[in-house]
Amino acid sequence: MIPAQPLWSVLQETDLRFEETDQAVGTLLSVSKDKGIVRYSDLFPDRAIRAENHDRYKFVKSGSIVLNKMSASSGAVGVAKEAGIVSPDYAVLETKSFNNERFINYILGSADFCKNKVGPILRGIGTGDATSVRTPRVGMREYLSLLIPVPPLETQQRIADYLDRETAEIDAAVADLDRYVELLEKRLELSVAKMLEKDQHPSVPLFTMCDFSSGGGIPRDELHESGEYPVYGGNGIMGYSKQYNQSVDSIVVGRVGALCGNVHLAKAPFFVTDNAMVVSLKEAVSLDWLVFALRDLRLRELSQSSAQPVITSTKVSRQRVSRPSFSRQSQIADSILNEASEVNALIADSINLRDLLIRRRSVLISDVVTGRKQV
Repeated sequence: MIPAQPLWSVLQETDLRFEETDQAVGTLLSVSKDKGIVRYSDLFPDRAIRAENHDRYKFVKSGSIVLNKMSASSGAVGVAKEAGIVSPDYAVLETKSFNNERFINYILGSADFCKNKVGPILRGIGTGDATSVRTPRVGMREYLSLLIPVPPLETQQRIADYLDRETAEIDAAVADLDRYVELLEKRLELSVAKMLEKDQHPSVPLFTMCDFSSGGGIPRDELHESGEYPVYGGNGIMGYSKQYNQSVDSIVVGRVGALCGNVHLAKAPFFVTDNAMVVSLKEAVSLDWLVFALRDLRLRELSQSSAQPVITSTKVSRQRVSRPSFSRQSQIADSILNEASEVNALIADSINLRDLLIRRRSVLISDVVTGRKQV
């Protein structure tokens, strides 16, 4: 039986600020549940760094353990592979003598530890129930009082080396599956672009065949006393409501924020939030064909340059699409749907296998660090 000790006996929190170092430039790091500690620019390549002055950010040495206190219960912890700086809201921890930082990190990120030890000590603004608090986080005094098994250093290193090898193989397989899914998605994108026959038919602006209106308004005479209808936002169905404002199938386009430019076919009746716009037909057009034509336009690229991307109905309505006859539209849509069905089935299988590998990784780490599996 491996003896248990409080975390404070193997870890100590450091609070060195960047302004207190002699470093001229600090690489901004972030902590991810899936990737551990990585450069902020690698984790969020499309997001600008918000803070201009990082003097109060915490300095991290290579080999330090960094914990995201707001995501500690989901395993957002990692060992820094390079020196850098992190948000003041993170905890920077260093292992005390005769302890291996990789072994300790595996424990802190394990499913058993996060669920059974960290979950119960979450605190935040809300009801007091750890499952429903808003902005939940851990207090470091309570966190460092949690008990973990602490075997001798030689055993810690052996376990860490074993898990490094095993998880590296799983991570490589997951990365291969991610690349395969990306290739499948690219293949479908190119296939759809080809099947739309953009160079074979005259192009027309969208406003000649469609009207665009923002969601959010519900005329009083359209309220229903019973029945629930889907609520569409920028990313498709986001909930259900007893209210609706569309009596025919339409296309919904996300117009604000991260989901700006997303295109979905909404089956009537439905309600639309003000983060989306509704595309209604003026004349006979295949809705399925138009969905694919709109997605091919990459509407997000029309967004205004601001902190929150926004596209307007005016800009969208002026975009031109190559318009075949109605009968040809239906044929094209059927071909795309068949192709998409086959490719999406392969994507779903790959994602399921990826999820199984990730669960296997989680179980392996928990079994090894708790001693249920001997290595």
